[in-house]
Amino acid sequence: MLRTDEGGAGDVREGRPAAPNSTGSVRFRMTRNPLGRRILGAFLGNAFARAMRIVEQICLVPLLLSAWGIDRFGEWVALTAIATFAGLASLGIGHSAYSDIVIQSAKADRDAAARSFATAIVLITAIDLVGTALLAVFALTFDIRALFSLQTFSSTEAAWILLIVGLSVFVGFYIEPLSGAVGAARGAGISNFVAGVSKVVEIAAIAVALTVSASPIFIAAIILASVVLNAVVNLVLTARLAPWLPFHFGAADYETIRRTWKPALGFFCIFVCFNIINVQVPRLIVFHGFGAASLSIFAIYVTYTRAARNLACMIPQSSQVEIGRLFAEGKADRTRRLVETVAVAALGLGFALLVGALVAAPVVIPIWTHSSLSVPWDVLAALTLVALVGTYFDPMLIAAGAMNEMGRVASFYALGIAIGISAAILLMPVAGIAVVAGVCMLPPELAGALAATRTVESLIGRLHLSAGIGRLRGLLPR
Repeated sequence: MLRTDEGGAGDVREGRPAAPNSTGSVRFRMTRNPLGRRILGAFLGNAFARAMRIVEQICLVPLLLSAWGIDRFGEWVALTAIATFAGLASLGIGHSAYSDIVIQSAKADRDAAARSFATAIVLITAIDLVGTALLAVFALTFDIRALFSLQTFSSTEAAWILLIVGLSVFVGFYIEPLSGAVGAARGAGISNFVAGVSKVVEIAAIAVALTVSASPIFIAAIILASVVLNAVVNLVLTARLAPWLPFHFGAADYETIRRTWKPALGFFCIFVCFNIINVQVPRLIVFHGFGAASLSIFAIYVTYTRAARNLACMIPQSSQVEIGRLFAEGKADRTRRLVETVAVAALGLGFALLVGALVAAPVVIPIWTHSSLSVPWDVLAALTLVALVGTYFDPMLIAAGAMNEMGRVASFYALGIAIGISAAILLMPVAGIAVVAGVCMLPPELAGALAATRTVESLIGRLHLSAGIGRLRGLLPR
């Protein structure tokens, strides 16, 4: 059994809930319940991290537009989108290790958690070395300007931006297993807070750099430095909060790979589909079919609507570690109630935020973009619908991920992407950005939401969102 004075996760002593209220829902006393305290801490840390990401998106769009102009900004978006394809090398190892470390710690199996951590670090290091070498050969050998039809960036600038941003992706692979170790020891709040602080540093550094006309290469270097800062701080925290974890390659073993390769493959497929194909491929389709200026418009409105989705996602993401703990301890009923509550809360918050975003768009968009753009309501409506479906999909995806079961979700999401992209390519010659974006991005969200719900229900029982509504009402102050 892991000892709680060493930051272990094996001794999970949950507080007693208050008596049921008149509606039958249970009001948990968050401040007296260790589970509630961890969720609250994770929520506050995640809220800070998410807020900083949204501030980054809100601040950097007008700053970069003002400094570079709409065409150069569009090509920057395209280049960074291409660089994120380096994430394909992750193979889902870090995400699977995050969940496995939490699950094994909750089972009080310190040795299995240690082997999972060490194995992930070894594999990530090997991937990073090979990936960095291949990326360097690609970026410095090929004419990136000609290859991607760039107009405002030189070949040298494009190559170095691609290399530096890609390297930041590789360094970021370490953050997941380190965050999993910190989360198993003290909950998810600390790592989320570290991520938020790293973003603050990044935003401030980019803002200062742009005031002195820093080059895009220098901006890319700031992004890399922020990721390195995040990883290093999590490394120090892991060494301090979980000193029993090994920092040598000898603890890695084949049995851990055999146990976790299927979840890793599922996480990898979801990452590829969600972060690469369904985010970056639509950008490249718009860039190819409509040009850099249209890509700028598309990216700005994706950022605007996704901000509401990201805020709503704070709720389920704050509960990810605790869902994994409860599931590992065999508490299916408690797990189901937690999933129901966070799903309803995320969907309700997302709906409210998206309605507010639509109402505020005529005022916010011109101010945000320095009157560079008007409000294309068709594009905004299509992306809002995608974001709304996503506010339900996200908590289901996070719950399935916390239980390390991603195969069905990945398969359905990939199928939805194939349908969406194929339809969008066929419609692109005769339709505008709104139709192309909606047709391309909506099917995978719907398919993923369906598959994730079925996966979660197969593990913890049928979900009843109405019960989650009643539970939320019980938590509200009277």
